[in-house]
Order: sequence, then C-alpha cells, then structure tokens
Amino acid sequence: SNQNLSVLFQNRGEAYAKINQLDRAEQDLRAALRLRVQHLAATNPTIATTKNSLGLVLLAKRNFEESELMLLDAFKIREQSFGINNANTTISLDSLSRFYAERNDTRKALAYSRRATNSIIATALSLLKMM
Repeated sequence: SNQNLSVLFQNRGEAYAKINQLDRAEQDLRAALRLRVQHLAATNPTIATTKNSLGLVLLAKRNFEESELMLLDAFKIREQSFGINNANTTISLDSLSRFYAERNDTRKALAYSRRATNSIIATALSLLKMM
C-alpha cells in the first residue's frame, strides 16, 4: 500500500541522513512526503514527522529557505495536533533552535531552545503528578 511505501521511504531517508548520504535522504523523504500529502489530511502529524526530517536534511545541505519552511510547518502541525507540552512538539522546537543556531540567529535559536526546555519540564512535571 501507499502507506507502507511512505513508511519505507521515511525510514530509509532517515537512515541515509544518519550516514550523511544527504542526496539519497532528501530523495526518499520527498517521496514519503509526496505519498503522505496525497493520502492524508494536511494537518496529519505523520506529515509533520516527514517535514521535520526533510527540513533537517535540507539544513545540512544548506538549503535554508526550504528547510525553514519545512521545520515551521512541522512545528505548526504538531502544536495544533498535540499542544505545546508534547514530545513531538518538543522535537520540532529543538529542530527550529538548531536551524536558527546554524543561521547565526542567536535570539531565535535561544527562544526556540527555551520553549523546548519549558515543554520538557512541563511534561516531566505532569508525569510526576500522575505518580
């Protein structure tokens, strides 16, 4: 199925990214994104996962404009789907912090880093209250 194929492309793209095969990673992640956009709602968190992964690959390839768009989209989808104090949303905040640090925008990098840290703390506190 197309869903299984998108998972294959996603996983293989992330594996290529880990071994710095960035062109192959980008190709697979774009294929995963195309399939997911065809078959899922635009706000589906699975699309956010692919956009975040692709955004980080594009950052490594120094395609800053598209990287920023992908990372911001992923964050918006995750924030709408899960709220701000969620591990998935925190991943997006961390990715945006890395993006702006790479771009030497210290103010934005720190702002996203603080938001990620606050999210982790809030999540940990809520887990402690459950105990």
